[in-house]
Formats: sequence, C-alpha cells, structure tokens
Amino acid sequence: MRGGGDKSKAYLVSFGDTRLGISICRFKQQAETLGVFDNVFIYTEASLPLDFVKDFESKFYTYKNGIKTPTRGFGYWSWKPKVILMALEQINFGDYLIYCDIGFEFNAKAKSDLQRVFKDIQEQELLGVITQHKERCWNKADLLAHFNLLEDESFLDSGQVAAGALFMKKCEKTLKIIEEWLAYFYHSYPLIDDSPSKIPNLKEFKENRHDQSIWSILNKRYKLKNYDYADFFNQSRCLLYNRNKIYLPVIVEETKALNEAIRGVSRYSFQWDLQAYQKNLEEYVEGIYRDKVECLEFKANFGVAIGRVHNHLAYKLGQALILNSKSLWGYIRMPYVLSYIKDKHKQEQKEYQEKIKKNPSLKFPKLESYADYKEALREKQCLTYKLGAAFIRAYKNFWRGGLLKFYFFDVSRFRKEFLAKKK
Repeated sequence: MRGGGDKSKAYLVSFGDTRLGISICRFKQQAETLGVFDNVFIYTEASLPLDFVKDFESKFYTYKNGIKTPTRGFGYWSWKPKVILMALEQINFGDYLIYCDIGFEFNAKAKSDLQRVFKDIQEQELLGVITQHKERCWNKADLLAHFNLLEDESFLDSGQVAAGALFMKKCEKTLKIIEEWLAYFYHSYPLIDDSPSKIPNLKEFKENRHDQSIWSILNKRYKLKNYDYADFFNQSRCLLYNRNKIYLPVIVEETKALNEAIRGVSRYSFQWDLQAYQKNLEEYVEGIYRDKVECLEFKANFGVAIGRVHNHLAYKLGQALILNSKSLWGYIRMPYVLSYIKDKHKQEQKEYQEKIKKNPSLKFPKLESYADYKEALREKQCLTYKLGAAFIRAYKNFWRGGLLKFYFFDVSRFRKEFLAKKK
C-alpha cells in the first residue's frame, strides 16, 4: 500500500468513552475492512493509565443530582494527546500513525487515497487539517494573551487547525509537539476549559475550542504543513468527517455494563445466544432514540435503580467473567482483569464516601425510592449478577476450595439455569 519500497507500518488510533460503545464497534470494523492499517488502537477510559485518570478524573466526570456523568468532551478532550502518545509508544520510529475522532467513517472505495497521505507523512512528519474558521472567533482572550497573540492580526485572521484528524510519523519532532500539547492540559487547564476569560474576549468571539485551540497554536508555531479541510474531507476521499456518533445515556452507572458487552462483540466470537444478544441490543438502542422526550423522562425517573445494581461489584465481576470466558487469551488474563475491577471498585466507593462526607446532598437515595426498584431486584437474579456474587463468595472461602467449587460446579449450574430460562 505504501509503495516505493517504503517498509514503514501504518497504524490508526482513536478514543471513545463509555457512551460510545456502538460507535467504537462501527469505527473499528470500517477501519479494519480497509486492509490498510497494521493495527487499529481504540482506547477507552478503562485503557487510560491510572496516574493519568487520577490527575484528570475530576475533569472527566461531574455529579448532577448525585449521579455521575461525563463532562463535555470527557474532560475537554484532555485524553487526546495522551492516547496519541500511548499509541506512539506501541510503534517503532519511522512508522506512521493517523489519529481520527471516533465519529469518522471510512470510504473503502477510496482507500488508495491514503497512499498520498503516507507519502506526505514520510516527508512532513506531522500534518493537520486547516479550516476556514478564523482563530479570532474560536479562542478566548486569556488563551490568546498567554501566547502573545491577542493583537496578532495575521494569526487572528488565519483559519483554525482542526483537531479531529492528525497525521504523523513517529520521530523526535512529533513526540516533542504532542508532549507539549499534553503539558498544557496539566499546567494551563483554565486556558482550555469553558471557564470565563479574565480578559475581555474579542468582539468576534464565539466559543473556546479547547484541545483544538492549543493544537492549532502549536501547529502554527512549529510551521507544520496542513491539508485544506474542504478538499481533504469531501465525500470522494477515504476519510469522511461525518461525526457518526451514537451516544448511549449519559448516566455512567446505566451504560457501563452494556458498553462493555458491546465492546466484547468486537473482541470475542460468542458461541451461544448471539442472535438474541444482537436483537436485545437493537431493541435497547431503538428504545432510547424512539422518543427523545420519553428518553429524558426515563433517565430522570426510571432505570436508575437498575444502574445502581449494575454498579455493584457482583455485577461487574460477573460481566467480566462472561466476557473473558470466550477465548484462551481471556482465560489467561482473567485473574488480572478481576483484580483490577475489584481494586477500581474499592477506589470508587472510597471516593464516593469522601464526596458525600463533604457534600451530603450527593448521597444516593435508598434503592426502594426509585420507580424501577422491582425491576432492579429482578436484575439481581440475572446470570451476570449471580455469577459475580458466587465468585465473591468463592474468593472469600478460597482456602476451603471455594474457587475450585466455583469453576467446576457453580459456573455449570448457573449456565444450565440460564439456558433453561431462555427456552
């Protein structure tokens, strides 16, 4: 594909938070169908290093009426330079990496178009895509002043460089620029978020563009080459900036389990009940988007108790046990996955207790007070929950052979019960 004796490998990277499980599957399937990339890296919040999550968790989530929900851009897109650096760590110097937002689509008929892109990457090392939207409209004054650009008419009248797609070769230059981009999230976050500017904004100001504002400034400071937005993203090209994103409900506790199951479809080949799973998934998604008003009422008045049940350790462990039992690799890594889930759950509970200690109004109401309390009780009788609860009991009694009993007796019993109910 690269041609001309170019032996560099090509990779693609993107990120999707908990709400975008369906889009992740669509993106990965389309990208792999091209047959162009040696690997496709798709990161989620579960993929981010724990130290990074610790530094930015207060920016990833907010609590509304005691319910944990993702913030805009999942932390104003602070993860973007991080996941790019994570992907660069996985490849060799001289290899190519393309970052695309998860909403991108791929035109397989025009995949040869990427040959030109790889040639440009080889020559330029790092490229972006420039828009016709003027910088003076999309940067708050504090940010412009920080970079001494508040009165730079040449810069202010230039088009802003988009952050939805980046094209790069792994080299010292690329690493330096992406690391500098990430550093601004650590040390100058108020320049990036939606907090009001202390300096009066320009009269043309519309909105700060967060990660894109910083990327555009760095792009121009280092005098990088850029593709023209209108030419590069037309429908005849391989990369289609269609913003094809399907968002599941924003309540983290409601969507986490379903999202993991969706991601599991792309990782594993289900050997049982796949058709029923797909049918249930389609019905779930159709139900969410059939009526937006009903959807909002549902999230406000219904489904929350079930979400609370899904956030129980038993449900999380049961879900992981099911997903990781579909392949040999899953069995090998299962102890590490279960240990991580247990530790993460413990940390989340600790943080929750600290939050309600500071602000008692954030405390969840009793489960009995929710409209779907009875449905939540039934959810605790599902295979996923029972499997996780049995594992917890077995782990507490491992010295009495509890784990052996779990693997050789409980799992088989629960599976038979589940299949019997499905008939």
